[in-house]
Amino acid sequence: MSDFEGLFILVKVSGAKPWRFKYRIDGKERLLVFGNYPAVTLAKARQARDIAKALLADGQDPSEAKQEEKRLRLEAKGQTFEKIGAAFLAKQRKRGEVGGYAFQDRISP
Repeated sequence: MSDFEGLFILVKVSGAKPWRFKYRIDGKERLLVFGNYPAVTLAKARQARDIAKALLADGQDPSEAKQEEKRLRLEAKGQTFEKIGAAFLAKQRKRGEVGGYAFQDRISP
């Protein structure tokens, strides 16, 4: 179901209804998802579309801006790839595993 200015709602077989915004940047068509109806109302979807259009007018890709915002939010929480990876490796070392194998399995008699 189309609203206008690139905003539409896609009704999936599963029953989900995500709001999507179709736009073009650098000659390529892109899609940006704002969330599912009814959690995201039409008014909120239109507001998000207007923000995305303002970013496009400034020459920025709204999808990249959304990803950067998410990355900064996760980094502020301390959930960086480096920290999660280091915690995983520490857990593996503590259990005596590296690369999915136990150390004793890798040592030949």
